[in-house]
Order: sequence, then structure tokens, then C-alpha cells
Amino acid sequence: MTATAPPARSSPTSRDRPLPALPFCSARSRRTPGSRTTERCDAGVVTAFRLFLHILAASVWVGGQIVMAGILPTTRRLEPESRVAVATAFGRVAWIGLAVAVLTGLWNVMAIPMDELPHPWVEVHLLAVLVTAAGAFLQTIARGRPALLAVGGTTAALGAIAAMYLGVLVTINVA
Repeated sequence: MTATAPPARSSPTSRDRPLPALPFCSARSRRTPGSRTTERCDAGVVTAFRLFLHILAASVWVGGQIVMAGILPTTRRLEPESRVAVATAFGRVAWIGLAVAVLTGLWNVMAIPMDELPHPWVEVHLLAVLVTAAGAFLQTIARGRPALLAVGGTTAALGAIAAMYLGVLVTINVA
């Protein structure tokens, strides 16, 4: 008995179908390597990654501020050493989030032509980032002084929330 070839399929398999287009890439750009549309698609992928990193880092920073405000009453019932341990653990994660948010924020601004920056929102956003960093720095140097901790925490949290909202305004280019 001789082997026969399997019958031809009338519809393509999943391996035969092209990958779906990303929202910022057209189907044509995927088929023409080296074309301008492919370059725009590649730039779109980089832009999406850059914005993702920025939003993730800002969420860690701002979300961490909100979480700390929520658990603060519970930490007051702990021993002072435990409160310091909680604050130190938060700082390890939060400062990295702020650093990545600042770096990706600068990357975001450099990706926009200077004449297309939404002034004055970019400057106001930068001011809010500086306010949140200053508040966090106050908390770092407070060394247990309740008034300085409160001022620093409030300044950092309000600055962070303002920076996040202003970042949305800059992203949608409200100018």
C-alpha cells in the first residue's frame, strides 16, 4: 500500500495567517521591510514600550504613596523598629519607581519636537515632579520628627497625584 498525501486544506492554518497588526502598525508596514511605514511601526513599538515603562514606574511611585497613606494607621500600632522597616522597604521600591519615571519622562519629552511640546503643561508637570521629590526627600531626612514626616508625606503624595494628572495632560497634548 502506498502512502497518500493528506488532502489540501481549503482554509489557512494559524501558522499560515499573518500576525494581526498592532494598533499603531498597518498591515502594509509589516509586509514591506525597510519602508517608511515599517520605520514608523518600529517607532510606534518603541513609543509604546517607553510609555508603558513610564506609566508602570509612575504607578509604583504614586500608588505606593497611596498605599502607604492607607497602611499608616496600622503601622502606628507597631514598634518603632517595625515602622522603620516598613518605611525602608517601601523606599527601596518607591525610589526606583521615581527614578525610572523621571528617566522615562525625560525620554518622553526628548521624543517630541521642541515646537510641538504642550507648553506650559510640560513645565507645570516638571514642577509637580520636583514637588513630589522634595516631599519624599523631606521624609527621608525627617528622622522621626512627626511634623517633618507629615509635611513631607503630604507634599510627596499631593505632588505625585498632581504629576500623574499633568502627565496625562501632556500625553494628550492639551496645548
